[in-house]
Amino acid sequence: MKTIANIPDLSIIVVAMNDCNSVHNLIEHLRDQTVVNKIELIILTAKESELILVGEEMEPFFGIQVRHVDSELSLGEIKAAGLSSANAPVVVFLEDHVFPETGFAEAIVKAHDEGWAAVGPVMRNANPVSKVSWAQFLIFFYPWVEPVYRIEVNQLTWNSSSYKKELLLEFGSDLPNLLRAESILQAQLRMRGHRIILEPNAVCYHYNFSRLKPWLLEIFNVGRVFAFHRSRNWGILRRLTYCLGAPMIPLIKLGRVLSHVKKVPLGKENLLKILPFMLLGLLVNASGEMLSYALGSAFEDFYFGLSEYHEANLAETKPKVIC
Repeated sequence: MKTIANIPDLSIIVVAMNDCNSVHNLIEHLRDQTVVNKIELIILTAKESELILVGEEMEPFFGIQVRHVDSELSLGEIKAAGLSSANAPVVVFLEDHVFPETGFAEAIVKAHDEGWAAVGPVMRNANPVSKVSWAQFLIFFYPWVEPVYRIEVNQLTWNSSSYKKELLLEFGSDLPNLLRAESILQAQLRMRGHRIILEPNAVCYHYNFSRLKPWLLEIFNVGRVFAFHRSRNWGILRRLTYCLGAPMIPLIKLGRVLSHVKKVPLGKENLLKILPFMLLGLLVNASGEMLSYALGSAFEDFYFGLSEYHEANLAETKPKVIC
């Protein structure tokens, strides 16, 4: 990335609202990046006073910012706050339970040098011993699971992909809503004539839920948020059509997932054990979509309570060491 010497090449924006301690594990992995001295790390938290970074953690980075944000903000508003603090021309929105391999940042920066508007990584399962974990991982990330090729795509994974900062700022006041559902953001970028690419040399490990209850709350909420932002400008008739068609969503999505995962070396026996959890998760996800299509903005306020529950349960499932 051809940038001025006193500007980082990449700003990594991490949302860690309710579990500050999880950031330390992520920082440990980011310190091993091949271009760590060109990375600016921005940590967004509602509990700034609880996050204590020692000198050894901060030393190799270009810089680290810790920003306090209001816990009542939506995820999109929180991300937008992080973007406003970023000094690099390229930004990555990274969850605190996603752990990049050492060459991730370098591969992202090189790809952006070629002019791509957004660059996304290949995803791997960080806790592959659980059937619930595999179900979540395959449902959420099946298009970006190895083997994959370096290719222009229509969509990248959420919360681990990178964007040119200047292109995001062009969305103005619409940006916070777009950042809540990055698939919508990516579609908007493509509608404006921009191109996005999957970069196999950028690899991330995603730590998934291993317990059923918190995962079902998570996948319900993902469906609800996606449908809310997808349909925010729809009329009543179109909402009703999609609401009535929602029961077909699990079968359609399951077919898509299975068409991809046959390439993943799981084995037929393991896949059959995972299949019931995948189907259950897709049913719950579809119910979230259906309710959002039906209730629209009336369902929006319910997001925050679910989000807090999700964060609390996610914290319980994190191990001390990942990958």
